[in-house]
Amino acid sequence: MKVMKFGGTSVGKPERMHHIVSLISKETEPAIIVLSALSGTTNALIEIVTLIAKGDRTSAKQSIDKLEEHYQSFIKELVKSDAAFAKAQSIIAEHFEFLNIILKISFSEALSKDILAQGELLSTKLFSAYLEEQNIDHVLLPALEFMTIDHYDEPQIGSIKVTDTVASAISRKKIIRYTRLYLPQCKRRSR
Repeated sequence: MKVMKFGGTSVGKPERMHHIVSLISKETEPAIIVLSALSGTTNALIEIVTLIAKGDRTSAKQSIDKLEEHYQSFIKELVKSDAAFAKAQSIIAEHFEFLNIILKISFSEALSKDILAQGELLSTKLFSAYLEEQNIDHVLLPALEFMTIDHYDEPQIGSIKVTDTVASAISRKKIIRYTRLYLPQCKRRSR
């Protein structure tokens, strides 16, 4: 099994995500694909966390809206079909609804981590929507189904367990892609 890690710059533009698909489609063995948040997203989310922590919810809302506009522009170039575009819009709506709800509740350190996780979750789910549009079979698995984290929220590599779901995905040679909260693998479906 091969692990392929793509950082924020590698997934920061739609054409770069398209290139990643061309790379993973050539793989003959199962691969774990690790995606970071789109370039600039983590910094934007850190700014949002900082603003919320300071109580400046108006500026935080402006930053959330600006980041959402970026994602709306991104998906216009990422996917082409109406169905894939609708799915991508739904993904964006889900995550930005979460960010907007956070503006209405008390801030906490745990909430901060949830906010920061949104970037990797968005990139992974949008990549999955693109893979579906391209008829590339893959599996999107929550990482906590097969691994644990320590009290610093760091993954414990030694505790990775191969569940039936993970074993099935590997045996079918599907993409198992990973972000901080997700893990996936790939083989082109016959059209």
